[in-house]
Amino acid sequence: MKKALTILIILTVVLQLIYPCYMIWDKYGVLIYGEEIKMLVEPIDPYDAFRGRYVSLSYPGETYPENKSGRYGILSEGEDGFFYISETVSEKPEGRLYLVSEWEKSFRIPFDRYYMEETLAPEAEKILNDATLKTYVTIRIKGDRAVISGLFVGDEPIEKYLTKS
Repeated sequence: MKKALTILIILTVVLQLIYPCYMIWDKYGVLIYGEEIKMLVEPIDPYDAFRGRYVSLSYPGETYPENKSGRYGILSEGEDGFFYISETVSEKPEGRLYLVSEWEKSFRIPFDRYYMEETLAPEAEKILNDATLKTYVTIRIKGDRAVISGLFVGDEPIEKYLTKS
């Protein structure tokens, strides 16, 4: 009985460690092996007592097609090098680059926040409200998984831009 209890405790501890490691690897694998795209954003910098400082991301109107029905947003590269949602479909597209919406019936880009160091956030808000600066996110995509890999002002990561200025 004592041996079975010891084995059960060890299995419980191992399983509790495996799940967080899987969650981390799931995102990390996309960052390493995923294909990188750039999408224009219109950021604002809110504060949430529970989430801390983050940059709330909204996407310009031309990023989306008029019809937003369907869970999958097919990505197409524009002449400017940025990606846009060219169409939305209900069935998983094969052989094309796409984003998956959290919503079943209508498409919404799944990235609406970029978290950053709290001390840099107030200065980031001032810089990001400058309409003359081109602001975009880089997203890594691998299959159904996608992860934001950076927020850029001009062609520099926001963190580097802030520490430089």
